[in-house]
Amino acid sequence: MASSPAVAMVALLVIASVNLAGAYWPTTPSRVCPFNDLEAKISCLANTPDQCTSDAQCSGTRRCCKYGCSRRCVPTCSPCSTGQRCMVKETCVGPGCGPLSSQLVAACENLPAPHPCTFFTCPPGKSCADRGGPLECI
Repeated sequence: MASSPAVAMVALLVIASVNLAGAYWPTTPSRVCPFNDLEAKISCLANTPDQCTSDAQCSGTRRCCKYGCSRRCVPTCSPCSTGQRCMVKETCVGPGCGPLSSQLVAACENLPAPHPCTFFTCPPGKSCADRGGPLECI
């Protein structure tokens, strides 16, 4: 039969390996940052300060992501399917909609369909026109 110190050492190694496995191979799926659609909608000031620097500063499923003009804790999505991206929407949770009565919610949404002229080639000097019928070069 093995001695007590040897059994204790094996037990410690098993506990350590389980703890390390949990640290390096998390059991919960990774979360993805939302598509940063705010940057195109607003004018960013030169030095907008970040509100966070790492995911550890965020609670729950939020992550420290570039959103708008700076990094901040935002809701995230599970990895989206092909043809989708993670988007953040503001939803009302109280009377009226405003900074004190709304919250951000993330969800996977279908990518917008490309404009029909995206893949239509016209000769030099002409451009594609979509007038509701067949595409034309004008």
